[in-house]
Amino acid sequence: MTVYKKILFLMLSLIIVHFIFGDEKNDFHRVSSVPRKIDHPELLDWGYKMGYMDKIELIGWSRSSLLAYRYIDDGGGYGGFNYHFVIINTINDEIIERDSFNSQNVKTQREKDTYKVKWNLALKKFNIIGEVMDPCAPINNNDVMKFPLSNYECWFDYSYSVCDIDGASSDYSWKLILGNSYVQKTVTSQITCHLFLIGVKIIGYYKSPFENRIAVFLSFSSYFSGNVGFTPTLYGCNMNIGLE
Repeated sequence: MTVYKKILFLMLSLIIVHFIFGDEKNDFHRVSSVPRKIDHPELLDWGYKMGYMDKIELIGWSRSSLLAYRYIDDGGGYGGFNYHFVIINTINDEIIERDSFNSQNVKTQREKDTYKVKWNLALKKFNIIGEVMDPCAPINNNDVMKFPLSNYECWFDYSYSVCDIDGASSDYSWKLILGNSYVQKTVTSQITCHLFLIGVKIIGYYKSPFENRIAVFLSFSSYFSGNVGFTPTLYGCNMNIGLE
């Protein structure tokens, strides 16, 4: 084989490899969850099969981009369940109101009504359209919407490194990206270091009824002393900016 034929063969081989593997290479980091390197990776899915780690109750939005929601998680070593109430500003992702209680400490109807009144007063204070009917009500339905949104997908781009001496914790540097093959927008860029973190998963999104804005719902799961924890986190995204 002449030198010319060798060069031509090499060029054709590279073109074939590009067409076969090109998309896979470009999409390598486009993942919907960020797993942690632990001895039992199946724990990342176990909590979601329990039925509460991918669910929050969306209470309502305000016209000023505030969003209120409620969620439940396992009380762990304290027993019972924890009931949480959160109001977030989806413009800057700042949590402006947070409250919670454990079912072991709040048992009578009078005690439950105290939280109901307090949480509803917070909704009125921030002009959020919605109401808490029962702060201890189970959350069985998941009304979160799934991606794609129109022609936009949502994914993580991430890297990690060990951030402690014994290697038990990973330091995640990650971006949450919304977009498609033509345009991409970074919704948020974070560094997460958590000793007991199992992983982070994209659940879906909520759409504001007042503006072209969404809140992307991520579920952070952790494992400690035989218990799988759950922390929902919402990140706002203005759909009119950065996706032209």
